Amino acid sequence: MAGDTMLDRPTTPISVQPARPGNQPTGQPPPQDSLESTRPQEGHGCQRRLISELKLKYTPDDWQVHLIRRVLQGYDGILCAGTGYGKSLVFEGLAKLGGKKKLVLVISPLKALENDQAKQAKEKGIHAVVLNEDTTHTAGIWGEARTKANIAYISPEMALSTSFSKLWKDVKFRTRVSAVVVDEAHCVEEWGTDDFRPEYRQLNSLRTYTGLDIPFLACTATCSTSTFNTLWDTLGYGRRPFWGLDVGIDRPNLLYDIRPLANQKEPLLDILNFLPSNISHTTRLSDLFKSLLYFNSENDCRVAVLYLRKCLPAHLRQAVQAFSSNLSETAKARSWKYFLSGKIRILCATDAAGMGCNVTDVRYVASFGMPQSVGQICQRWGRAGRDRTTPAVCVLLVPPWVVRASPQLVANLLLARVQGKRAPKPESKTVIAKRAKLDPAIERFVNLHHDMPRGCVHRYLTSLFRPRTDLNLYTSLTAVTYSKPGTRSQASPYILSWTVLDVGRSAPSSRCCYHCSPSELTAYAACDYHDPRLSTFATDFFYPLSRPQPAPPSRPDSSASTTSTSSTISSASSTAQVATSPQPVTKDHVAKLGEALKKWREAEHERPGSSALLSSSILLPPRPTAQILEAAKDIANTSDITVDFIRRISPLDLLSDLQVESLAQGIISWRATLAAPSLPLPAPTTPSSRQRSPKRSRICRQTPTANVPRALSPSPSPRFQMPASTMLMTPVQSCEYSLLLVHCSATDDHSKPLPIHYSTRHPVLLKTRQPQGPIHSFQVGFRSLRLVSPTIRLHQSLAQVSQ
Repeated sequence: MAGDTMLDRPTTPISVQPARPGNQPTGQPPPQDSLESTRPQEGHGCQRRLISELKLKYTPDDWQVHLIRRVLQGYDGILCAGTGYGKSLVFEGLAKLGGKKKLVLVISPLKALENDQAKQAKEKGIHAVVLNEDTTHTAGIWGEARTKANIAYISPEMALSTSFSKLWKDVKFRTRVSAVVVDEAHCVEEWGTDDFRPEYRQLNSLRTYTGLDIPFLACTATCSTSTFNTLWDTLGYGRRPFWGLDVGIDRPNLLYDIRPLANQKEPLLDILNFLPSNISHTTRLSDLFKSLLYFNSENDCRVAVLYLRKCLPAHLRQAVQAFSSNLSETAKARSWKYFLSGKIRILCATDAAGMGCNVTDVRYVASFGMPQSVGQICQRWGRAGRDRTTPAVCVLLVPPWVVRASPQLVANLLLARVQGKRAPKPESKTVIAKRAKLDPAIERFVNLHHDMPRGCVHRYLTSLFRPRTDLNLYTSLTAVTYSKPGTRSQASPYILSWTVLDVGRSAPSSRCCYHCSPSELTAYAACDYHDPRLSTFATDFFYPLSRPQPAPPSRPDSSASTTSTSSTISSASSTAQVATSPQPVTKDHVAKLGEALKKWREAEHERPGSSALLSSSILLPPRPTAQILEAAKDIANTSDITVDFIRRISPLDLLSDLQVESLAQGIISWRATLAAPSLPLPAPTTPSSRQRSPKRSRICRQTPTANVPRALSPSPSPRFQMPASTMLMTPVQSCEYSLLLVHCSATDDHSKPLPIHYSTRHPVLLKTRQPQGPIHSFQVGFRSLRLVSPTIRLHQSLAQVSQ
């Protein structure tokens, strides 16, 4: 057939041109047969060949077939199509239908994308190779690219490298090249700067090798007017026939949400509802929907993985993995393979797992922090629901200061002033100035809910990424005359056309975005610290996210009962109690707290067993120190400083619970130096009487913790003293260490020492007589830390001391 003959080899660029501006009135359409003579015939034969040779299980869209035929005819082009629309099928079709001895060069931005697309091409029977810094030393790879391959995936750096220039200078290789495709072409504008991948802006130099015989095709899902103009200039369009196509980017199966972070210290609480509502040891792998969580740094990815694993049972924890550019290529390939097959269900990633990566059944995509551009968040969201049927949810979580104050707040301010009432607190000038520095496009995108009634995210993205091209505009693949003239086309001797199609993909109003369908997003609202999923598997971890709430005391009005059931520093889970009258904290107090933290850090570093090769700052780095200093006021006005309380201020991931406990003791000592402490006094005890004298206080033995034993005091001194109301020491449970007790004493209201008797039996129990009033101090001294017995346990809470 004639049509098949034409597809076997690219034809010479067509010479039929619209009339020059001087030969016909400006704005008048060219003769009706001018474009018709160059339009491909019915593409049913091409469509059948694509299905047969690429082993497709679906029918390609008409625009895909039409674009393949146009490029094989020799047209340059730009394709604007949404993520998951099937852009990769276009250059696979070019490779398969262009001829057995022809080669299509695909310039790709990411190695993961290159490997993924090469694998898909090989599965369709196409001889594909990947040329990058990881494969160039593979034996025979250059020979395959020169003589055998039908499609080669390369980076812009490789395309402009000295090694590849040797191929360009080979006449036989140049005659094999049928097309040059720039995939994810928006990177030319976003990345092609002097600081980051400048080779993208130098791709026009490839025209010196290809001449005007080889067509260039740029494919992107996020092509704004600015991006289009950058591509037009960078890739040297306009000097040969051009046929561009815009099929839209709307994804009707995606539900969009943009909201401020409700938990800035623990951002993952905002998407915890992506997990099943009930998680237990019987939860299956299939109960976790595939999710992509995007972060702006590699460290945030690793922290998120550790956080989510603590919410899952042991057999599901390996289903959460990190993916970033610092992984080896082998690790990346294995992670992506497992995510594709379903062994990995949640991937915490940077943009290394972004553009073009094709996993069809991703249900949830969340992006944390401010994106660099609207195109970046659109690319991230585009990883969801690529099979066009999965009802996916896409969330953007931004800092609260980015979101404008609601118009209702401004109206209330004015109304309150008129009525003489107390006005709501307005935004601070700092927040307004900080938001003003944002890219206007991003700021408007985040605050679309203020753009009533045009606040729909789907409509906004569709209009933003529909470029104005200044080319002759066509509205169908079969149109003969343009519907709107373009200045670029009118001034050029070549056929320059732009076709915009409506492929009928628009989101239903019942499931659209947070503006149109807010009720659809209630199931994915932010959680808080009391969510039971945080504490379900707390006993499995050295540093759990949360611990189960303790049972209420049986005698809440009894001082002894309340104290015996109160949590210790090492196992505290209840919320810290804030003092009734605020304790002022000055800059001098904060400076003293900083000195106390530094002193604790140095003392801890000098402890036996600490590495002399590591700096003491590794125990308490600058950032956690700053976080603790910022919370000095909260610390000063909190009566119960627990491990949980300190870890909520700063995670302190490198410290054990016992180290955090000793840090808490240092902080408590600092708090005791504040003037006029406002902490609540211990509750009065029940007066002793002759009738109640036989009644003894019972020692309530605590549950052993799983913490590795450490010395109980950060100070090298073998002796310490602290107020009884806050004196807390972790029981020692160890397979190797125990404490050799030297002396133990207490002092009551009359400053009379109370002798305390102790024994070395298991466990160690302390006994003293009934004090005549509240006990003010409790002293314990240790002579050494040595191996005495398998386990020794020390109970020292004063409410638990029996007579």
